[in-house]
Amino acid sequence: VELNALLVTCVPRGIRTVVEAPRGNLETVYPRPLVHLAVQKLLAKRSYGHALEMMRKHKVDLSMMVQLNPSEFVKDCD
Repeated sequence: VELNALLVTCVPRGIRTVVEAPRGNLETVYPRPLVHLAVQKLLAKRSYGHALEMMRKHKVDLSMMVQLNPSEFVKDCD
């Protein structure tokens, strides 16, 4: 994000954040803390497919799936 960019909005219950650059253009960014929080919530609900898609899209380390709760992950895997 550029210097002096203004925060326009954060999407409710989402991970997108819209900022306005000094030149006036709007940009959508996905802050890492919001992505990690969303992935943790998906893994807590045992929605591994959606979590995997989000982790691949935003280049989050896939080992997070196991590290968060190894015993539940191993139990849920067939």
